[in-house]
Amino acid sequence: MVRRVVSNRVIQLRPLDYGKQEEYLILEIHMIWLFLIPIALLFIGLADMPIGYYTIVRITVCLISALSCYWSYRSDGKVGFATVIFGFLAILFNPIVPIYLQNKGAWTIIDILAAVLLALRYFTLKRKNEI
Repeated sequence: MVRRVVSNRVIQLRPLDYGKQEEYLILEIHMIWLFLIPIALLFIGLADMPIGYYTIVRITVCLISALSCYWSYRSDGKVGFATVIFGFLAILFNPIVPIYLQNKGAWTIIDILAAVLLALRYFTLKRKNEI
């Protein structure tokens, strides 16, 4: 492994393709805060909001989940647990072919679980980048 200093942090790089891996790590470090946006939107969405709000929630959760799925696949080099979970969230919240559940209670549980999963991913990535 090769060690590089990125933003005052020592990052270990795999021997495969150092330039692309470094660009990916820099992008990941500076974009972790984006996870806070869908987490906040999901918790706000527990209240009764207009339908347009939920479309915005779908877009943001889908984008951040897809990004997390990609990051997970890229960092592990294989399809792991996090890749599958965040891929599923991206499909569930996709705004193009929305999945409609007639029960608001079911969406409440899904929203809370999605927010918790995104928060866990945020803190995992944050802790990983502080080491």
